[in-house]
Amino acid sequence: RPVLHLPRHWPRAKPWQGTVVSPMDIMVTRNAWKTVATNVVPQHWQHSDSVDSTLPAWNYYRESIRNGQLPLWNPTNSGGIPGILNLTSEILSPFFWPYLLTEKRGYGFHAGIILKLTVTGMGMFWLLRSFVGWWPAVLGGIVYMLCGFNASWLFVTATSVTAWIPWFWWALERDLRV
Repeated sequence: RPVLHLPRHWPRAKPWQGTVVSPMDIMVTRNAWKTVATNVVPQHWQHSDSVDSTLPAWNYYRESIRNGQLPLWNPTNSGGIPGILNLTSEILSPFFWPYLLTEKRGYGFHAGIILKLTVTGMGMFWLLRSFVGWWPAVLGGIVYMLCGFNASWLFVTATSVTAWIPWFWWALERDLRV
């Protein structure tokens, strides 16, 4: 099952050794963090949205849910935005659940990314498996999982949508076949 193992290795992070898949190196350019790591040169400028917007919102939602509150409103972002009612918050997405359920946020973020890549690749695998053999389906799942859009926007909510597109077409194809 190569499609199942590739998401685990592709992001090049080793959460058990303290590294995670996230552009956290950008934080050392902020005044509050400049003294923490003076020798770090940021490599991930293009993914600053996850540091500036996604992770602070996820932290708020995580703490709210863990304290037994339903986060209908997020007061920490731009004076306030809808919480669970904002579909781009991903609170209802299974890709947020590892972040919510794990004690260490870095592990949860990494597990969510691995889950997103696995769902993406497996969805395309099963869709292609309806039409072609096993090896072409494996290759197609890997190519779709790591395509330019998914790789470039991995930390953005748009890839949560692209993860489910093959599953939609697979279900529709199976429904129409019967």
